[in-house]
Amino acid sequence: MGVQYGTVSSEWGTGLNWWGYDKHEAIAGVTLAEAEYPVAITLTGFGIGSYWQNMRNKGTAWGNVYLCDNDNVATSLYMLAVSVRDQATSSEGNGIRYTFSDADGKLLKHKTLGIRLTAPGAVGAYDLGLNGKLSVKVETKLEQVTIKVNSATGGTATASKSIALPGEQITLTVTPSTGYQLKSWTVVSGGITVTNNKFTAGSTNIEITPVWEKINYTITAAASPAEGGTVTAPGTGQYGDTISFSQSPNTGYQLRNWTTSGNVTLGSGSFTMPAGNVRLQANYTKIPYTITQVVEPAGGGVITAPATAGIRDEVEVSQTPSTGYTFSHWELSSGMVKDGKFTMPAAGVTLKAVYIRNAYQITARANPEGAGVITVQGTAGYADQVAVSQVPANGYYFNGWTLSSGGSVTNGSFSMPDGAVTVTANYLRRSTATLSTDRLKGGESIRAAIVSEDPAYSHQYRITFPNRGIDSGAIDIPAGTTSLDVPIPKAWAAEETGAATISGGVFTLYTYRGNTLIGSHDTGGLTYAMPDDAAPEITSCVVTRTTNPESASFADLGVYVQNHSGAAVSAAAAGKYGGTISSIRVNIQGYAGTKYDRTYNGNSARFQSGILTNAGDLIILVTATDSRGLTTTTRMGPYTVEAYVAPVITGFEVWRVDSAGDPDDTAEYGKYRGTYQWTQVGSNTVERSVTVYGTEQVVTTDEDWILPGNRQLFPATQTAMITYTVRDRLEETSVTIRMDTRRFIMHFNAAGNSAAFGHAVQETPSSGSRYTGTFEIDESMEVWIGHETLKDYILDVVNGNV
Repeated sequence: MGVQYGTVSSEWGTGLNWWGYDKHEAIAGVTLAEAEYPVAITLTGFGIGSYWQNMRNKGTAWGNVYLCDNDNVATSLYMLAVSVRDQATSSEGNGIRYTFSDADGKLLKHKTLGIRLTAPGAVGAYDLGLNGKLSVKVETKLEQVTIKVNSATGGTATASKSIALPGEQITLTVTPSTGYQLKSWTVVSGGITVTNNKFTAGSTNIEITPVWEKINYTITAAASPAEGGTVTAPGTGQYGDTISFSQSPNTGYQLRNWTTSGNVTLGSGSFTMPAGNVRLQANYTKIPYTITQVVEPAGGGVITAPATAGIRDEVEVSQTPSTGYTFSHWELSSGMVKDGKFTMPAAGVTLKAVYIRNAYQITARANPEGAGVITVQGTAGYADQVAVSQVPANGYYFNGWTLSSGGSVTNGSFSMPDGAVTVTANYLRRSTATLSTDRLKGGESIRAAIVSEDPAYSHQYRITFPNRGIDSGAIDIPAGTTSLDVPIPKAWAAEETGAATISGGVFTLYTYRGNTLIGSHDTGGLTYAMPDDAAPEITSCVVTRTTNPESASFADLGVYVQNHSGAAVSAAAAGKYGGTISSIRVNIQGYAGTKYDRTYNGNSARFQSGILTNAGDLIILVTATDSRGLTTTTRMGPYTVEAYVAPVITGFEVWRVDSAGDPDDTAEYGKYRGTYQWTQVGSNTVERSVTVYGTEQVVTTDEDWILPGNRQLFPATQTAMITYTVRDRLEETSVTIRMDTRRFIMHFNAAGNSAAFGHAVQETPSSGSRYTGTFEIDESMEVWIGHETLKDYILDVVNGNV
């Protein structure tokens, strides 16, 4: 570093004073560089007058000169000179040079040095001062530093020197491992800054460490063609990493193979990253979608088109119609055909060519003209199956078809030729029959009129009811016959047991020329009606009187009685021509409409009418119905119903009497009086009775003792219930009267705020006159007023106590 100079100065007589062991210092500002340390110091410029001391106590003192560092640490003090001077002495010196060993000098490296003046340390107070200037010359040199480069994962690094002087420029050489690069330097010590792998050495030892990092290489993912799909992979990778990737084809595409750069080996969706950039490319091809060809109708033409195509391909198509067809239009299951082209979608398609058969005219005629009506469509396409039918006119017989184009009609249809065609229906005239009626009644005849164009024709007729198996068989009609009577058998009635008629009949007339059958004529819609004697037969019918439920028997009355008589009807019936009896009905009618209407399902029954509620005459109708619904009715009567009125009680009363029969309210006997009305019907009779305490006795007079003959007692302390009954053999009527005891409850006064118990005196025993406002009290009963009995209360009143 060289030599530095500094001065320490103090004005003479500044009075730098201290006492005892005190000290004072004057600093000469000499600052060493970072690696600089002193090897020698020279002090000049002080003599006897420059450095003095005053011993106030007249003793001898020492003045000491020290070198100190900027920390003013005692251990770093170095004594530079010792001078003994007194106040009267003064001299100039050539200075004092002090040398350091390297070890001592390095202790003061990079310090700020100064001069300290100290007292001699003797007891007493001293003055120490500096007059003039003290020059300080510092000789220095620099300390060399070591350079250490540490190792780290990711590569190696070295320095151009391992030992250098401060300020020397050092170059660092780096060798990264595969896949790594230098990221930065970590300065452990030395306080340097590394720039572009170079630094300048300072004054302290240097230790640095390289920081490596893995290189992020670029991964480029691509699809070819770009619209073929999507490749998914990370954008970067580090050497040795396992890189996962995937691909997703777009609609209409499929993966063909992969193309890579950077010496990459692809595994199942992954590869190991090399030390370099990678391009990963998925190569796609279009999916060949099927083009299904359909011709409608089948055989209508031929389509020319590729079997497959890829998405968005432009597909060209064409068609050629077959004989008898005309091209109509294209149909595409997805999209449309325009100008013979379509764009392929991302799926298979059905391409349909629609054709129309050429329509040719169909002409129908009858031979001879007017002999029938032909039904056929007006036009048809080539090879169509054309239905044809005919209905002969009245008097004609169909005799086959003829086609102008050749061919034939089979099972009512023909195949359309490649051109117009005339269909001819050929007829023969056959005889017809007209019936006088379409209702064929068993046992009667109908008339059939025959119309024939040739008198030489012979005929047969036949009557059938197919749904019942009725068939008359073929019956010959002589030639030349124009009208005949046809008998209808009764026996056919047995073929239908559930209805009155048989429908679906057919009369068929067969026409012959010699032995050749020209044809037949049907007259349908005929109905067979049952013969008159097919109605059921009522085999028995008896009317008897019934028993009244309220009476033991009244048949011996000799008449039907209103509300109390009935009519029992016993009937039986049988069916005809296989018919069976389904029901027998009894209907009673007469004086006021229908009185009874009942039906029994079966061929015999016993009916009882309802109650005959009105007087007058009635008749009884018995109707038998068979399984065909045919009926037979028998009428019986008239029968007379007599008017009847039940007995009526017009009056009844009872009262208490004495043994002589005179009224007595306190007596224990009783008498009654009863009257009634009654109407005689037939041998009916009437009787009367009185019932007391459950005992009934027939009476013969309107007024008598109750239960005459024994004059039954009625205790005054009990209530008696007396019932009067009038009955005939049909009905009865009753009335009950209560004969009370002498005890009762009544209000004492009109206000009702008191009561008495006893028996009211209603009549006097002798005169029968009625009392009002009087009452009696039984001797055995007590009536209390307040806290005493009524008897005591009356005595108190009499005696004036209340």
